[in-house]
Amino acid sequence: MPSKIDEILSLHTRIEKLSSNHLQTKYDLTQELKELAQQEKSIKTENDELKEAVVRLQAEPKPERKVEDITKLITTINELENEISQNELQNSELESELTVKKTEHGILVNKIKILQNEKEELETSSNQKKAERSRAKKASAKVRSERERLNRLRQQIERKEVTKKNLESATQTLSIIEQVIVSSSPVSESDLKDISPEVTAEIKELILTSKHTFDEAQTKFSSTDLTPFLLDAAKAYRLGVKAFILLCDRMANKIVDQPLGEQAFEIVNYGLILNTRHLNAVDAMLQKLEKGVEIAPLASFANEVRDYFIENLSLLRLTGAILDLG
Repeated sequence: MPSKIDEILSLHTRIEKLSSNHLQTKYDLTQELKELAQQEKSIKTENDELKEAVVRLQAEPKPERKVEDITKLITTINELENEISQNELQNSELESELTVKKTEHGILVNKIKILQNEKEELETSSNQKKAERSRAKKASAKVRSERERLNRLRQQIERKEVTKKNLESATQTLSIIEQVIVSSSPVSESDLKDISPEVTAEIKELILTSKHTFDEAQTKFSSTDLTPFLLDAAKAYRLGVKAFILLCDRMANKIVDQPLGEQAFEIVNYGLILNTRHLNAVDAMLQKLEKGVEIAPLASFANEVRDYFIENLSLLRLTGAILDLG
């Protein structure tokens, strides 16, 4: 559409230029007609004067005047009359040409009006289409924004669904761990046959050993000598985390090959909120003990470490009544 408008504007400019040229030609012809009319008037006046002079000369006997002078005057008169005729003919031709130019100018003026109307119509149509494109662009942006919002909502719903399924699986896993511990209690009336078939002998051993080891660890706790408690609690935590991973059907078993810290974060990302606040500090103390370096944390920190293990092992259902495994 813009190219059509440009063509019309170019044609409009060309027509205006032609119109201006025609007007200039008209003006020039008019001036020329005026000059020719003036010349014609002068020639007629001169011719009249010559005629009068001839008449006077013919009326006044002048024997001394030569015949050739009179002949020259008559020749000059004839030439002037011929020039007058030619000028009259030329004036007629110029007037005809001027009439044609006026007609052409009128046609050009009408064409310019028509083209101006077409230009206005095209500009109106172009503006309407621009407005339509603008509305369509806004509508498209609104649709895109709404689609993005729906995608975010769908992703949120999908994440919530995943979290829900993870928590349902985690709850079932914790329930199984609890059933294993309860069924192993001397006062329990439940039978291991009632427990999920997913609990293999290895997983049962991990659960019971973790529970028993942490029970023992708590009897060894001392805020002034944290080492005995720390070693047993760390072992119990490691075994409990491994049992949880192997039992949970939505977690990959290969995670058990990772370091304990990475396993804990995998479980946290899965949806089970383990306490990881002292994870690095506990790991650093364990590394020192492996190298034979003694540790002597402040009593307040020793109490925090005990609470750290109690919180996490309670979450894994590995605390409570003390089991006597013989």
